[in-house]
Amino acid sequence: MIDSITQANPGVVKCLQRHGFSDDWIVRFEELKGMEELLGQRHKIKVVDSFSFSIGDTSSYSKHLAGGLAVQIKEKQILKHSSLEHCLQTMTLSPLMYGDYAKFEHSAQLFIGFQALDEYNEKNGRLPRPWNVEDAKEFLKFCESINEK
Repeated sequence: MIDSITQANPGVVKCLQRHGFSDDWIVRFEELKGMEELLGQRHKIKVVDSFSFSIGDTSSYSKHLAGGLAVQIKEKQILKHSSLEHCLQTMTLSPLMYGDYAKFEHSAQLFIGFQALDEYNEKNGRLPRPWNVEDAKEFLKFCESINEK
């Protein structure tokens, strides 16, 4: 819910409650009284604080009188990924896979571990048994073999 919109460059929209928006999001305005020029348009925002954001030049617009809503417009995004086959052949991971940069090697270790688990299951027809030393040693050999590739 909108409290006020300034006639300025950039125009600042002040909300009655936290807006939850982020920089570069696109919004549209609804139910405004005054400043009708904003209606029916898409506006890229810049967050000022948790209650305010700027929308561009509103200095020539009519005065905002009361109310209104700012609604996020969610746009389609195209994501591109490497194929599983390519990742398995090159043992390369997308930089986006690294969720914790303090544990940089963790993703690569999981990548090898799951491949070794699959090979173990394919060879033995079952998964390694919990707390079984022989199964653990054999599984470790699969891991080392994959890591050497």
